[in-house]
Amino acid sequence: EVVLYLSELDRRGYYRDLGYSSLFSFCTEALGYSEGSAQRRILAARALHENPTIYELLKSGKLTLATVCEVAKVITPENREHLLKVSAGKSLVEVQLATVEYRAPEPAKTKESIRAKKVVVESRPDLFNPRNVPQVENRYSVSLEADAEFMKLYESAKALIGHRPMVEVLKKTLSEFVERRTKVKHSRQSNPNSRYISKSAKLEVRKLDGYRCSFISPDGHRCSETVGLQYDHIKPYALGGESTASNLRLLCPAHNQLLSERTFGKSYRQVAAIPFNQGYLK
Repeated sequence: EVVLYLSELDRRGYYRDLGYSSLFSFCTEALGYSEGSAQRRILAARALHENPTIYELLKSGKLTLATVCEVAKVITPENREHLLKVSAGKSLVEVQLATVEYRAPEPAKTKESIRAKKVVVESRPDLFNPRNVPQVENRYSVSLEADAEFMKLYESAKALIGHRPMVEVLKKTLSEFVERRTKVKHSRQSNPNSRYISKSAKLEVRKLDGYRCSFISPDGHRCSETVGLQYDHIKPYALGGESTASNLRLLCPAHNQLLSERTFGKSYRQVAAIPFNQGYLK
């Protein structure tokens, strides 16, 4: 009913008579909506004005305010009948999937963003916090763009774990992944005369180097790279170095190449670097 009221108010421009410069100002100042809530209701109200059928779908619950907003972004006289039919009774994600074919393509985001922030967390009263004093803790806002394969995997994981927030689903799956990768099972022993490195040796090297490139510059600065690391023989294998934990270290590709150049010359091309998460590079 509020959306219907706003639709008529907008059509007549009656908010001006009430002393407001726009429908948005009326919603935020007179009705007390937040900016986001006001925008959603205005978008739905204007969609309702052009497509009266939406009112009955909204009133019956077949469309929600959120799904009406998704439909409103792409609805036209040509796609109206089909779009409302496939959106009625569907979840927000399902409606987003139904409307995406009508949207203009956007450039793909190639990088995720992570932003640290402090948040106030309401906790339940317990022995150590009997008065339920709000706790302040560091959290991270993560934004990424995923493909259809990722969403299929996420939905499968969610089905196995149950109805939990996305962060809990991802946290559990990442925990199990790390546990599997760091747990040694039936590892055969390294042969000092072979390039093969046992899982136990790899695990020991990773722990000793703190999952970080071990290169340290002459002035004491240690490389901060943690991605794409490779196992490197401190005494090169070509010079008789053994494939044991005591003769191994983690290096990023750049510093692995640098140390190889120092040992064998710049014309040397490294062909047997061993990334710790991939095994041998053939």
